[in-house]
Amino acid sequence: MSDDNLKMDADALDGFTAQLNSLIRDGSATMFPASFHGEMGDGGVENAISDMASTDMSIGQRLNNYLSALAGLTGASAKATRDMDKQLADSVTNPPHGKLAQL
Repeated sequence: MSDDNLKMDADALDGFTAQLNSLIRDGSATMFPASFHGEMGDGGVENAISDMASTDMSIGQRLNNYLSALAGLTGASAKATRDMDKQLADSVTNPPHGKLAQL
């Protein structure tokens, strides 16, 4: 790599992308699975929880769309950073000499 900062930035973006993808997987389950239905002992409580779960799933789907787009952008940013780093490294064919080397 031509620049350790670019590598650290790309690695950080990759890590953030992985965290987002993990969050997306974790957020895709309902908070009131079918196996719980009829187990609450009170129909009113169960209906309220079921309504909350439906709202949660609706919000979750929108959040999932947002997080998926964000994960895609961070992944693309990490790739662009690595590509830029490679391009910079490839463009340097000779080490600097003279006054340029002192900079």
